[in-house]
Order: sequence, then structure tokens, then C-alpha cells
Amino acid sequence: MQSLELYQLTQWVDKELVKTELLQKYTNLINVLNANVQRRNNHAIQPFEQQKKALLECVKGINMNMLSGSQLKSLNMAGMYENVGEKGFSKLIKIFSNIIDIAQVVAEISKMNSITVQWIQQNNALALAMKPFLNKTEYDYPEGHYLARVIFDNDAYVNSFEDLLGWSDEWRHITRGISIAINEQPDEVKLVGGGKGSFIVELTATGVFILTLGNIVKVTLDCMLKYRQLEMKTLELKKMKEDFLIFKDDFEEDATRLEDRKEKYRDHMKDIIFKGAKERIKGFNKKAEAEFRKAVSSLVDFMTKGGDVDCVIDDSTEEGDDILGTKEALKVDFAEIRALKECLSIEGECEPLKEEDE
Repeated sequence: MQSLELYQLTQWVDKELVKTELLQKYTNLINVLNANVQRRNNHAIQPFEQQKKALLECVKGINMNMLSGSQLKSLNMAGMYENVGEKGFSKLIKIFSNIIDIAQVVAEISKMNSITVQWIQQNNALALAMKPFLNKTEYDYPEGHYLARVIFDNDAYVNSFEDLLGWSDEWRHITRGISIAINEQPDEVKLVGGGKGSFIVELTATGVFILTLGNIVKVTLDCMLKYRQLEMKTLELKKMKEDFLIFKDDFEEDATRLEDRKEKYRDHMKDIIFKGAKERIKGFNKKAEAEFRKAVSSLVDFMTKGGDVDCVIDDSTEEGDDILGTKEALKVDFAEIRALKECLSIEGECEPLKEEDE
């Protein structure tokens, strides 16, 4: 995660968790529930519907859309991801469904509260420590442009300048192909930053460009569900070859055949994705068809090798209606993209698919 990205996560915590008084709402509910647990037999149960409703509304209202994939991963590692937004709301509803055992409800809600308290304390300390060392605390790019991150990871790695040169050429094709297909100049896409680790490059582009890029990514991820099945089956056969040496040659042949099918399916994916993306572009530049096809092909290759694309959307509401409309569309698209990534386990370790029982 970039240092500025990390700092902005602390600002998100302040805005969405601290200023909404989430901890106070936890405390109010826990106090009433504890009073009910400790009541004497002849005392009536204190009503807590108001405190329950306040907590549910607060948790559900936490805006996750402006967080990047790296920031969401950070929440997940801290155990916070399942406690905020829609996931947190669903978790609380499930806890309240066991209302017969109030003590258990108190224990589970108290655990959520403790995780949140610790997370806020850590972020407050981090924000205080980081701010003096940052020369800027906001991303700076033209109005109507949005920030995207290209993550070179897994088999889409950058370990040398040779790798960097190769991927640079591929991403030149991607950005140029998309730009001219949507009737924009390729130099509208600006390289604004980069980081190391898995190697991350930051770029900005117009809303139309990022929406088009996001659409290709989304359809690619959707297609990759089947592609990943072939990939896992191939790995499974290669492992079986080592476990059953007597059938080594047979498993080798099977793995080779599956590898061929995987590549054929990837070519098929590219065709599906190209046609779908082309149809969604209003005023598609027909002269750019070949370059756009190359862009789609390069992006599919990048993602099937483990590369990733993410979008950073700020939460300001001071722009005009056109920009706000684009921003909302981006939020929806990239929320769907992250759900697909979660399904594919692209942001974690891929688990082999289990065979269904016959």
C-alpha cells in the first residue's frame, strides 16, 4: 500500500467510524444489554430497540466505496472488513437473531466493539505519526479524472527492467487502444505515481476511460471463473503426477491437454470480452477496432497472469451532476469488481475447486 493511500485510510477511519460516533452506539447498546443480563428475576427487560436500530444504521451507513483494494485488504487483515458496511449489518442481524441468549449477544457485540476500538486507536496513532512526513495528503489530478492502480503481481511480475519494458509496452497498447476507441487522446492518461512491493503504478484518466477499463476488467473476472477451473485442474493433475508415479506419463498428457484447452479458452475469452466492451462504448471509433482488440487482449493476458487493476474514488460531492453521475457509476462497477475478486480469491490465495459429490 502506498504511504498516501495508507494515510487516507486513517482519514476514512476518522470520518466513517469516529465522527459517526460508532463506538458510542456500541457502548449504548452493550450497557442496556448488560443491564438485562444482570437483572433480577422479577425485573422487566429494558427495551433496547432504539440503541439496536442506531447501531445497525450506523454500521450499514459506513461508506466502503471510496476504499481501494489494498485498503480493503488492510481492513480484512485487522478483522474489520466483516464488521462494517453491508457485511457488518448482516453480521449484526445474525447476532440479534439469537436474542434468546442475551449474554451471547452481548459477548459477540462486545467482540466487534473491541476490534473496532483497537482499529481506531491504531489508525489514530498512525495518522499522527505519518502526517509530518507526507508532502501531500490528497491526490492531485484534473477535474473529471480518476485514479486507477495497476498492480503487477503473481505471474504478471516486474523483477527487472526487461520485465518493466515488456509490461510498459503492453500497457501502452491497453491505454492507447481504449483511448482511441472512446475517441479520446492517449495522452489523456497520465502516469502519476508508482510504488514497489508487488509493483504498483498509478495513473489518472477520464471517467469514460476508467469506466471502459473497469468494464473490461469486470467481464474478464467473470470469464476467469471458468478459466480458473481449468487452471486448478491443470495444477491438480501435475500434483497427481508426483503422487502416482506409475501414471506419471498419463497425468502429464492430461495436464498438457488441459493446458492447451486453457489457452484456447483464454483466446475465446478475449473475443467475448472484446465484443462486449465494444458494444458498451457509445460512439465507438470503428477505425480503432484493431488497436482496441489488442488492448483487450493485453489486459486479459495481464489479469490471467495475476495482475490487477483497482480504482480510487474520493467521496466528495461538490462536483457537477455529470461528474457525480460518473463517480456513482464507478463506485457500482468497482464494487462489483471487488465482489468478483473475492469470489476468485485473486486478492488472496487461490483454493483448488472441490469436485461435487456425485
